[in-house]
Amino acid sequence: VKKAEKPAPKPQPAPRKAAPAPKNQTITNFVVFVRDGGATIRLDASSPIRFKHLELTSPSRVVVDLQGTWKLSEPGVPKGEMVKDVRLGKKGSDTRIVIDLHAKAKTRYILTKGKKRLDIRLDKTK
Repeated sequence: VKKAEKPAPKPQPAPRKAAPAPKNQTITNFVVFVRDGGATIRLDASSPIRFKHLELTSPSRVVVDLQGTWKLSEPGVPKGEMVKDVRLGKKGSDTRIVIDLHAKAKTRYILTKGKKRLDIRLDKTK
């Protein structure tokens, strides 16, 4: 009497690695729009945007880390009651955008157009 052979174990799929960020990522349009009761910061990009965000107080500011290295230049900041300044920097291998605010804001992040446009909408808190 022959023993039944054990079925061969199923091959396990290789663990998926995060795709590396594309090279030559460029922010093609970086603009601050002032509107009544707030402001919108718009970033248009050459490739899809992946980001993390953080809101800080004392002083009020919004921090956005774009994953990977991006070519961009600081936008002009029109006078308004919401945005004081916009600064650029690096955090590890990411590109950091710091938006200094005059006062605390309600913040919304809207990613559109194939993830190639990020609108950061800042509204006055009541």
